[in-house]
Amino acid sequence: LLLASNFESQPWWETLNLKPFTLKSLGFWLLILAIYLLVHALFNSVFGVAPTKFLKSVSGSKDLWIVLMIIALSPVLEELLFRGYLFKAWRHSGLGLTGTLLLTSLLFTGAHWGQWHWTLLAPIFLLSIILGLAREKTGSVWMPVILHSIGNLLSAISLVYIGYQ
Repeated sequence: LLLASNFESQPWWETLNLKPFTLKSLGFWLLILAIYLLVHALFNSVFGVAPTKFLKSVSGSKDLWIVLMIIALSPVLEELLFRGYLFKAWRHSGLGLTGTLLLTSLLFTGAHWGQWHWTLLAPIFLLSIILGLAREKTGSVWMPVILHSIGNLLSAISLVYIGYQ
C-alpha cells in the first residue's frame, strides 16, 4: 500500500492523508461514534442475531494477539486502504464525495462479509459512511483510524472478555 501510494507528484503520506486533526473535531466525531454505537446496540437487541463462526471463535478467547489485531492492526490497515488510498484516488474523480463514500463503504462492508451475520452488514455500511465523512471533514485518515479502533475496542471487550451474548 505504501509503495502504491508513493507517486512522483506526491509522497505516500500525502496520498494516505496522514495529517493531524484538531481536538475539537475529535470530540465531535467521538459523539457521532457514541450515537452510532447506541443505534447499533439497539439494532442488535431488536434483531437478536446468531453469532457467526468468526464471532464464536473470538468469543471468550482472551488471546492478546487477537485483541491487538482487532483494536489496532485491522483498523489501521483497513483505514489506510479504504479512507486513505481509495478515498484519495476517487474523491476528486467523477464519483465525487457521494460516489466515493458509497463505493468505499460497499467495499468495506464486503470485506466484513462472513465475519458478521448478514443483517449486521447494514450497520457496518453506516459505520463506513461515518468514517468516510470523518475523513472528509477532518482531512485526515487518523480520525477514522481512531474511531474504528475505539469501536473495535468496545467490540473486543464485549466479545473476548464478556463473550457473545
